[in-house]
Amino acid sequence: MSDPRLLAALRRAEIRVLGRSASARRAATDRFRAEGATSGLVRGFGVAPKLAAGEPISENVIRFLVTNKLSPGVLAERGVGAVPKKLGAVATDVVAAFDATTSEPPGTAVKHAIAGELGSLACVMDRNGIRIALAASHVVAPPSVFPLAGDDVWVGGAPRADLRAWTALSAFATVHADVAVSDTALAVTATWPDGAAFGGARDYAPANGPFTFYGFVSGARTAMGQPILGSTVSLAVPLVGPVSYVGHALLDVASQGGDSGAAVRDAAGFLVGLVVGCTSTAQACVTPWQSLGPAIDQLLT
Repeated sequence: MSDPRLLAALRRAEIRVLGRSASARRAATDRFRAEGATSGLVRGFGVAPKLAAGEPISENVIRFLVTNKLSPGVLAERGVGAVPKKLGAVATDVVAAFDATTSEPPGTAVKHAIAGELGSLACVMDRNGIRIALAASHVVAPPSVFPLAGDDVWVGGAPRADLRAWTALSAFATVHADVAVSDTALAVTATWPDGAAFGGARDYAPANGPFTFYGFVSGARTAMGQPILGSTVSLAVPLVGPVSYVGHALLDVASQGGDSGAAVRDAAGFLVGLVVGCTSTAQACVTPWQSLGPAIDQLLT
């Protein structure tokens, strides 16, 4: 779902229905609940495309996430009003919410609520007392989507986090880290997909290879790294354009579409960076923890 015209239309629909400011979104929440979206059962809502297997997107709907999807009869017995089929001129869609205790492994597909699956969940970390999910900004917050803090971030096909902050990317920009952080109830990463213990995070050093990264397209890949810290890597980033990445590392293995945001693990099990793209010489470009850690801390302040 990377058609810029479709993404722009969805963004206009979101602004029309929910408003642009935080106060407008709160007012929309109150209005929806007054019209039947009971606060005790509704866990979240937002504008989203109506999807049907094998069919093109036909319309935008207001999608509600509920604790349990109950029949009208059961709702009536409990004295709870059902979500109306339409709010104003916009149709609604009710979806059962996820199990917030389920853990997602690194490499699980992630996307912004109105974007296609573009990349990978790196891991879930407890950073300065805040549990966050990490991915690349251009995966969950490309400029053509115009995301707002609080928008759904989808993990494994269902909303599992709220977008908190991200590094803003634009064509011809020079950046030190391409990272988005999201508030989440997912369990903190304890092991990697192959069962190895998660050792936390530490600075990237080529001597600590071989390095493994987990993308939802390519799966686990292993390669040795090259020290190019302080140098610049230029990449054509999807939905953004040419971006110059400063102080990045290269791995001698190609990444594919969907690997963006993948966790890079060293031989001892530590997170040492995130994959952000692939060079023209088929090397994975990695934001090392030396840049990633300070960027995350800044986004959390």
